[in-house]
Amino acid sequence: RRIRHLPVVDEAGRLVGIVTDRDLRQMVFDPAVQERLAELGEVLQARTVGEVMTWGVITVAPTTGIRAAARLMHEQKIGALPVVEDGRVVGMLTEHDVLRAFEQLVRERVTGVRPLAVERAVAGIYEYGFPEPSRGEPWENEGASGH
Repeated sequence: RRIRHLPVVDEAGRLVGIVTDRDLRQMVFDPAVQERLAELGEVLQARTVGEVMTWGVITVAPTTGIRAAARLMHEQKIGALPVVEDGRVVGMLTEHDVLRAFEQLVRERVTGVRPLAVERAVAGIYEYGFPEPSRGEPWENEGASGH
């Protein structure tokens, strides 16, 4: 799988930032790095994730509605949102997850068949085996936060 967004956590497991493919591309094209392109391997080894990651990460809770999360991703021009509960990362919601949920909803509305609960359509945010949301209609819950 192609991973484009990695949450960065501290020793306590709390989210401190996120490294995106964009962060890495910008770092590689940094003029200081370009001057030492021949030594790029050394430069990359010397840099830390903390130096490259995006700080002030916008997050959502497991109970955040897909519509609210999609709106946030669109408005902020970001491709993924860490899902945080009690200060800890429990998953990542990506553009792909949102599109898959939308596709499920459209299929349900067009065919009138609901083979899976809409909640299951966003199972990708719980890639690491975390529980799926069970409260309320996920399309309607609006809560999101910035950390």
